[in-house]
Amino acid sequence: MPLKQVGVEAVVKGLALFQGDMRKVNSSLLSLRPSATLLQKSFGSITEGFLAFGRSIVRVAEVALGVLLRDAIQAAIGWIRDMAVATFDAGAEFQRIKILLTGFNLDEAIKSGNDYSTAMGLANKTSEEQLQWLQALGAVTPFDPASIANVFSMARSYGFASDDAQRLTKNIIDFTSGMGLSNEVLERVIVNLGQMQQRGKITRTEIRDLTRGAMLPWATILERLADLTGKTTKEVDKQISTLEGIPADLFVQAFNEMVEQEPRFIGAAGRLSRAFLPAVENVKELVLSIGGLNIVAPILDFLGEKVASLVDEFVFFTEEGDLIKTEAFERLVEVATRLSDAIVGVLTDLGMLMPSTEGIVDGVIDALEGIAIWIEDNRGEIVEFFASIGKTIKEDLIPFLVDDLLPAIGDFIGYVIDNKDLFLQFFTTLGDILLNQIVPILVEDILPAMGRFLEWIVENKDAIK
Repeated sequence: MPLKQVGVEAVVKGLALFQGDMRKVNSSLLSLRPSATLLQKSFGSITEGFLAFGRSIVRVAEVALGVLLRDAIQAAIGWIRDMAVATFDAGAEFQRIKILLTGFNLDEAIKSGNDYSTAMGLANKTSEEQLQWLQALGAVTPFDPASIANVFSMARSYGFASDDAQRLTKNIIDFTSGMGLSNEVLERVIVNLGQMQQRGKITRTEIRDLTRGAMLPWATILERLADLTGKTTKEVDKQISTLEGIPADLFVQAFNEMVEQEPRFIGAAGRLSRAFLPAVENVKELVLSIGGLNIVAPILDFLGEKVASLVDEFVFFTEEGDLIKTEAFERLVEVATRLSDAIVGVLTDLGMLMPSTEGIVDGVIDALEGIAIWIEDNRGEIVEFFASIGKTIKEDLIPFLVDDLLPAIGDFIGYVIDNKDLFLQFFTTLGDILLNQIVPILVEDILPAMGRFLEWIVENKDAIK
């Protein structure tokens, strides 16, 4: 770089350098006059064509790589977002199921003779153990933990004890896996078994639902029922339709024994979960269950307790289930009532300043009446106005379009068609000049010259000042 100059000397020096660059630019511009032969231009065009093709290939590759990278990043962000939402939902679902199971376990503990405080401690501990069992079961079976938890909680709600509900839940999973069925069927089986349990006997409706929807092998169940009752299959089938019927407990026992003894059902869930797609899904479910049960659920428990404590300052339930309203609640209701009365008073006062509803209605009617009177008084002028517009369109605008404008457009289009080779040659020559002459001058001469001039200004800005 040249040494920094001072004052007028610096300015003169800079302008001299810029003037020299401009001479080079002028020399390049003079080269624009055509001097090459047609053959030389042809070879030059071929060369430029290959170069342009190469540059296009590079640009396409760059764009394709950018699109792939963008899509990959967007997919990763979307997957993380979906996993975060699913983990939160799983945590909320586990929290709901824990509350439900705690209620069942609390009832069971109290029936065992424990006082409320001891029973609640036992219920919470048992619920934690059951949730961990459900979490582990969901990780090694082809069904999501939420569906498995729903089956277990429904079994408890239908009156099955904890151990019996766990056994039945696992057997329903193995049966559904052995039959190659879905989460939906998983829950349908427990619903039908639970309805039988509540009625106390086997019913034709539930058998029909199980054989159609869950493909229950009724013949196998019937044989086991015959063994359990000491009767023939025909006698058992006939007794189901009688008023006495057959106890639902025997059906559940026959179902459990079938799943636990027949090879096609033993370990069916574990075998099915080792297929590729279920195995991949199990990894996802494991992450969701760990995140939901062990991370999100405790956080929601903490936040829920804090929010509930705030509500408790106003209203709460006692351990006996009585609803208690505190003094703060009464004060809050009183203050809210005063606030609403004050707002109504302000609105009432504001309403007195506004026109009455009768005045508003009269004003609207008067306005409409005024419009009607004006139209009636000026009917002739209105008709004449629109008639004159129609006359102008018919006598002036349409003839102009038909006689002058459209023929002129047609003549111009005809001229372009007749001289298309001349137009094509013009634009081709113009493109060649821009591509082969103007662009190189801009890139090789003008832009570098401007760059050097700006660089000199930056270096000598203090002297120029």
